Amino acid sequence: MSLPSSTTPSARQKRAYLAEGEVTAEVRIDRLDRALDILVRHAERISEALNADFVCRPREINLMTDVAGSIDCLKHNKKHLRQWMKSESRPSKFPLGLLGSRSRIEYQPKGVVGIIAPWNFPIAMVFRTSRQHSGRG
Repeated sequence: MSLPSSTTPSARQKRAYLAEGEVTAEVRIDRLDRALDILVRHAERISEALNADFVCRPREINLMTDVAGSIDCLKHNKKHLRQWMKSESRPSKFPLGLLGSRSRIEYQPKGVVGIIAPWNFPIAMVFRTSRQHSGRG
């Protein structure tokens, strides 16, 4: 089995991820804001592209399911992002708890995430599944 070439998209994404380092809440919120801006500004173009693919899906359905649904998910992510990023205190197990130790969970990104979405609602399914990833890394 061969490793991916250094010019593949996944290899470039991994290099960019490693070069960037830890991403702050402010950067993540900025990225969510930019995604929201793209969806709002280009809603009609997105609907036209979806209609070109599906041929018969009404404009209103495209705007309601893919665009408005995605906007709602992104707003939800933005609202809860800081809460999702907070570390959580946990009780220390025996015997460390007796020695005064403290335990907590620090949520950290693990790397690049690829999202494969079904064909029927491509925009909405990408943003809905990205909800689990945006606050965690």
